[in-house]
Amino acid sequence: MSTTDGTCGAISRTVDFPAGWDGACTPFDSIDTPTSIRVAPTRLGGCEPVVSQVPRATFTWNLMAKACGSLEPMEPCADRTQICVPDDLTPTPGFQQCVFKTGDADACPMGYPQLSNFYSGVEDHTHCTPCTCRRGPQSACSARVHVYDDAICTNSEHDLHPAPEEAPCSAVVGSPSQIASAEATFDVNDPGSCTAEGGQLYGTPKLLGSATLCCRDVE
Repeated sequence: MSTTDGTCGAISRTVDFPAGWDGACTPFDSIDTPTSIRVAPTRLGGCEPVVSQVPRATFTWNLMAKACGSLEPMEPCADRTQICVPDDLTPTPGFQQCVFKTGDADACPMGYPQLSNFYSGVEDHTHCTPCTCRRGPQSACSARVHVYDDAICTNSEHDLHPAPEEAPCSAVVGSPSQIASAEATFDVNDPGSCTAEGGQLYGTPKLLGSATLCCRDVE
């Protein structure tokens, strides 16, 4: 808001209202014998996405395994393409007798029916598309500014009518000795709406270091 010389002449003094002003009574250093006032236009702004940094998910394992090699000698079987395990080999308490294969396997050899796939880690390159706002119906805004002689918005009210695209100048009726506060009310306050878009997740985490353990049933 600014006062002007004479009737809507050059700007003589400007009063800035707080950012995000909701129209509540706002005092300012008094302006003596104002003759005309120009009020900046109301503004129709666009929607802006409120973006927060989402922490990347952490991965945990439901089952973990520790594999140890046997100190018992592994002798060739009658079929030289296979390795035979002694029948009297007893696993340490808490362990099972298993065979191991690097990579994923879908089936286990005879005698080792319990199949489990394990991995050493996870590689995660997933990402989300940027968040945007799609404009909806046109918004509308029209306000009325009231200026007062005192600092608490109670004495000698004068109305001003800013428009969305103009900065109209109005003569101050009644020739007040000063103005020292202002408040505003909306005649029309339709902010419209926007539709949130974006934020789609792309990519799939990749399991690393696959291994397969096939174990005997626990007796």
